[in-house]
Amino acid sequence: MRSIQIKKVVTKRLQQDFSGQQFSTAALRQLFLPVLIDRTFLIMFGFINTALISASGSATIAAVNMVESLNVFLVSMISAVALAGTVLVARDFGAGRTNKVSKVMTTSILITLLTGISFCLSMLLFKGPILQGIFGSAQAEVLSISRFYFLGVLLTYPSLAILEGINGVLRGINRTKSTLSISLFTNLLYLTFSLILVIGLKQGILGLIFAMNLSRILGAIFALRLLLTSMREDGFKLSRVTQISRHQIISVIKTSIPFASEQLFFNGGKIIMQMIVVQLGTSAIAAHAIVSTLAPMSEIIPVSLSIIIIPIVGQSLGQKNPRDAKKMTRVFLIYDSLMVYAMDLLVMIPALPLLMRLFHVAGDVQPIVRQAYWVVVIFHGLAFACFAILPAALKAARDAVYSTTVSLVTMWGIRVILGYLLAKTCHLGVLGIWLAMSAEWLVKDVILYARFKRKEWQ
Repeated sequence: MRSIQIKKVVTKRLQQDFSGQQFSTAALRQLFLPVLIDRTFLIMFGFINTALISASGSATIAAVNMVESLNVFLVSMISAVALAGTVLVARDFGAGRTNKVSKVMTTSILITLLTGISFCLSMLLFKGPILQGIFGSAQAEVLSISRFYFLGVLLTYPSLAILEGINGVLRGINRTKSTLSISLFTNLLYLTFSLILVIGLKQGILGLIFAMNLSRILGAIFALRLLLTSMREDGFKLSRVTQISRHQIISVIKTSIPFASEQLFFNGGKIIMQMIVVQLGTSAIAAHAIVSTLAPMSEIIPVSLSIIIIPIVGQSLGQKNPRDAKKMTRVFLIYDSLMVYAMDLLVMIPALPLLMRLFHVAGDVQPIVRQAYWVVVIFHGLAFACFAILPAALKAARDAVYSTTVSLVTMWGIRVILGYLLAKTCHLGVLGIWLAMSAEWLVKDVILYARFKRKEWQ
């Protein structure tokens, strides 16, 4: 009887928190669950990737981690254009300007695709000098593996850009079920191909490359079909797809610049941090890679909410309803922190010994992983929730310049400089890297929350 009463109280509280003048609890659930499943699959497949290659040794883990730091940097630029499409589509869709939605959708996808192609071609031409310049202090074996893996990753960029562009515009019109279908289709193909090629046929890195390319090409074809179906069902005129104006192109590019700038500063700083880690040796690179794989497991909910807060704030402000925008941002911040701590303390810490065995962590690497991961646990719930939610909400409210400036200052002024001092000068190694990262989260949170409290939303 008591448990039933508690359930009723909790349910009532959740309904009060996750509802507003424009968004009902059911509407938010429909928006959130597909994104949550999408992010869960995405992070889980990164987790599976590391597990699949871990049997090949620390050198392979180090090589893949090095390339992934550069890959995340480039993909974030592609995603920034797609996010711009989400903001613009959400505003026009929320304001009822359906005549403009098709044009914005097509323009966003086109520019996202062109961004992906340009990165693919330019990086293919200069991949050798780039890897040598950034990670030249790594061991020769690690560099050799990284060159081959980077080549395979680059070939996926055109199809990845199509996927990112279509997912972005579909979220802007609340078609998150379609984005979930795309994610499930693409990632399940990737998992199937990876198991066959890596585990079954013992193809290692080559197997991962083929699995990644095949799944993304087929996923892009599937996404195009869903996009056309969604446009017909929502009553958008397909004839407008060909009417791309210069104004729309400029609008997408201008909106994407703050997103891209923040990702440039953020992931550019991460590359610098990776360069510092490379100087610490192969064991340190492997330890950093494993902690970087484990930490996102607790970040699934914050990252998911940071994605859906963009259309929520965009549509709320498009309908002149700042109350919902402010309320949902506050609610997301509170529940994010609670869920991160719950995941870290109730799941990840008890499972850490098992995860060590799963990743075939070498004896000299295990103490480094444990120390760094405890730093993550302590600061995760306290700082990461704000770190994920506030920049997204402020950018959706067209306050992107301030958020981007804060990201620039904190990333380079705290994470990079403090990370170097702690890791190299104070000889804390990987532990120093994660302490500096946590310090950056905290400082950025304080600054952005003060901005959030003072901001006049319109």
